Amino acid sequence: MPLALLSASLIAAAPVHLLELAPAPFAARAPAQLPAPDPVPDPNASTWYGWGPFLADATAVTLFFGGLELGRQGLSSAQLVTIATSIGIYGLGGPLLHWARGWPDTALLDLGLRAGLPVAGAIVGFGLAVLGAGSSLVLPCFVLGILVAMVTDAGGLSWEPPEEGSRPPEQAALRWAPFAGTARGSPLAGISGTF
Repeated sequence: MPLALLSASLIAAAPVHLLELAPAPFAARAPAQLPAPDPVPDPNASTWYGWGPFLADATAVTLFFGGLELGRQGLSSAQLVTIATSIGIYGLGGPLLHWARGWPDTALLDLGLRAGLPVAGAIVGFGLAVLGAGSSLVLPCFVLGILVAMVTDAGGLSWEPPEEGSRPPEQAALRWAPFAGTARGSPLAGISGTF
């Protein structure tokens, strides 16, 4: 019995690192997780600012339906002011945002679209009603013209071209760089690049 106690006490007193098995020299390890490179913005890309006209149009639509609700509650003077404000924001909101960004030609084009497309839609609706396609198509076609003007403004007209002189000098097609470091305590070295 004393020998068994002596063996147990020696094993318990042994340093922990002697009890662990050393890893095999070429043990399979998970690949090192290197941080992803920061994305480089394209200096030749256009900038979208359609959120501005979109928010102006969303405000106009909200005010319009709010004005309709005020009319249902018998507040006709508040209805008139709210709907007039919504029409003003619809007609001038997007064009004024283009003008403020320094695009007066785009502002005038947008103003023409916002006035012309609803009228053209109403004319098409009236023409369809005359042809017998339905008598109540004037208002839906008018509203469709308004929606097409809003989408055209936010999606098609609200792009700012890249600034002149912002283009970087032409770069070589192949770029590479050596790297060295550690990953999870193991040395790591190599070459990274783009081509």
